[in-house]
Amino acid sequence: MLFEERFSPAQEKIGNIIYNEHLTRYEFAKKFVANKKVLDIASGNGYGTKILAEATASEVIGMDIDEKAVEEANKIYELENLKYKVGSAEEITEADKSFEVITSFETIEHLHNQEKYLSELKRVVTDDGLVFISTPNKEIFGNKNPFHIKELTRSEFEEILKKYFPCVIILEQGNGIVSFLKVAGEEKLKEVFITNVSEPLYFLAVCSKREISENDFKGEGVGSINVKALERLRNNPVMKLSDKIYPLVKKFLKK
Repeated sequence: MLFEERFSPAQEKIGNIIYNEHLTRYEFAKKFVANKKVLDIASGNGYGTKILAEATASEVIGMDIDEKAVEEANKIYELENLKYKVGSAEEITEADKSFEVITSFETIEHLHNQEKYLSELKRVVTDDGLVFISTPNKEIFGNKNPFHIKELTRSEFEEILKKYFPCVIILEQGNGIVSFLKVAGEEKLKEVFITNVSEPLYFLAVCSKREISENDFKGEGVGSINVKALERLRNNPVMKLSDKIYPLVKKFLKK
């Protein structure tokens, strides 16, 4: 299946780059949740919500419209500061100004009423809180996913967000081929640099009712390297065929 409505980090999917796309968003957001009350909207199977809870948040609620996903998450992830509940992104059943941090990744493009969704996020976040919202770049994806109702360009995304939040910072997310050096067993690198930047695949907006600036997030960038994803690419039948053809072409050109 080319498109999936939701991502589940099952073992067979960890080798896909989409795993890192989702993981990176949560790894970034977790830097801002310490001792905070957090809401994760469209939490799906709950693995990302768990990441936020483990980052010393005081309380984390994962909310999703899928009853089965919520039931599974409550069974799999058991932490004192974490719970999952059924709820709609367009009708959040929580009191005004209940949460200091809200995460809502890859949600807005699935909704019929994006304005209602944003008004709900504005309602339940505190005056000094942060809201993290991600969405695919329409100019790259072209609204081809049948589960997406309306994708947004950067300008469209920023415009609709600013109707509800005075301060909006847009961060860019993309993928790339990675070369790295590390000591055996290490899972973190001290230095990462980016070359040949292309158009972003996704936008991650940080929104707030209070004043925020890009300087607040400089140096906080997060990258996630998936070695198995490149192995899968190398093992793709088309790539294997090209490896077989290349020596023949090389031999022919030498004649």
